[in-house]
Amino acid sequence: MLVLVSGCGRSEPRAITIGDGMPRPNGPKSFVGFVWKSVTDGTNLNLQLKGWSSGDDVTNRSESAQAEVFVSRPDVVAVVGHAGSKGSMIAASVYQGVGMPLVVPTATSSKLRASSNLVFMLSPTDSVEGAFIANQALDSLAARRIAVVYVADAYGTGIRDGVEAQLTLRRSALAGELALAGKECVSSGNLSMRGVARALLARAHPDLVVVATSTGQAACFIEQVRAVDSRVKILAADSFEPAHWRVAKLSGGQRSGVYFVDFWDAERDSRSRDFARNVREALHREPLTGEALNYDAYQVLIAAIKEGHRTRESIAQWLRQLGTVGHPSFPGVTGSISFNIPRSDILYLRRLPAATAARP
Repeated sequence: MLVLVSGCGRSEPRAITIGDGMPRPNGPKSFVGFVWKSVTDGTNLNLQLKGWSSGDDVTNRSESAQAEVFVSRPDVVAVVGHAGSKGSMIAASVYQGVGMPLVVPTATSSKLRASSNLVFMLSPTDSVEGAFIANQALDSLAARRIAVVYVADAYGTGIRDGVEAQLTLRRSALAGELALAGKECVSSGNLSMRGVARALLARAHPDLVVVATSTGQAACFIEQVRAVDSRVKILAADSFEPAHWRVAKLSGGQRSGVYFVDFWDAERDSRSRDFARNVREALHREPLTGEALNYDAYQVLIAAIKEGHRTRESIAQWLRQLGTVGHPSFPGVTGSISFNIPRSDILYLRRLPAATAARP
């Protein structure tokens, strides 16, 4: 269990605790330790961070079990997490019954946003991202035949639906699509992914394929597409991590014509630049987009607490009011934050560089 404590002042005898709804390694030495120190420095509040403690960190049962741990503690006033759309939806159903605000850094499911007025999403929804992807494919990348490969879960299906909806508005249509189970990359030396890629290219004849899968799955798919046709462009959704070790193994030829969606620009403004510099100095590596979103999640909750909000209900109300009359948006490192409408101004199209270093 990770518990970090900062500034126990006499005026705050009762701890104010935020739950960290993402399993993380290395305790205080991890990124979340850096974040917590950054956002709580200089406060005289009795602030604590309650880490993940529910056992197996990859099962759906753990998501609900961890949510139950948080709601059972009266000192936990809000939660940051969970790791993805599916896990966040499972946890949100637990939090709904007790009024627990959930700030979600990286999940994108529109269903999650619609599920509860206690869910506060920092990433664009899948419908917003899907529209962005379709527009970039048509306008910036001059694609005319667009196919989609996606994992058949809340995330992948949402991106696929968002792309198709925007193509329809643009009087276009999907040239083809293929849903994956999520295991193709690890079966029989990628033979399954090889068959998937060749079948899609033969059937749809795309000049661009949108990929909404894990990074490892996307890298396997790129390898197999390049073995058949080097001209097909790849546009990966936000789950794609360019520093992933499997991406680092792609050759220069395989990386050519690969693009991806990003939710953060480290050069956006002075806040972003300062955050990136501080991460480099503290952790000796480059920050990731998901980490910038996590940082903003903790920043916005600490801001509410500093303004005197100490209960779940009060914090949720403060979050809802951001960006309304008399309540300015919060200045985060990823941009201006309010939760009244899905964020759409933090979407960026990136081109995969010719080479990158693997992330440990």
